[in-house]
Amino acid sequence: MKNIKVLVLCIIIVAIALTAGCYSYAGHPENVAKDSKSCKEISYRNGVYFFECTSADFANGLSGFIGEHPDLKLISFAPDPDSGKGYIVVFEKRPTEASVQYAVR
Repeated sequence: MKNIKVLVLCIIIVAIALTAGCYSYAGHPENVAKDSKSCKEISYRNGVYFFECTSADFANGLSGFIGEHPDLKLISFAPDPDSGKGYIVVFEKRPTEASVQYAVR
């Protein structure tokens, strides 16, 4: 009987954790377009940035950063394997209209 109570308690705890997790994921409508300043960006120069945030905060922070920097083009991003508290993001400068015209000549 004691084992059944422990099992039921474990199932309830897991169900609560899963339910709470369902409402905090990045694609949930309540998380989209929140304040993008909840994500801190650290520049490592040469187009490499560290975004110190995860999940919906990362998506909103990245969107806000791209909106504020139309001169940058997103190349790649990956979760930080050491801390798990953010993403390493790589950008490159978009070519200017003058540089494109010069390259065509």
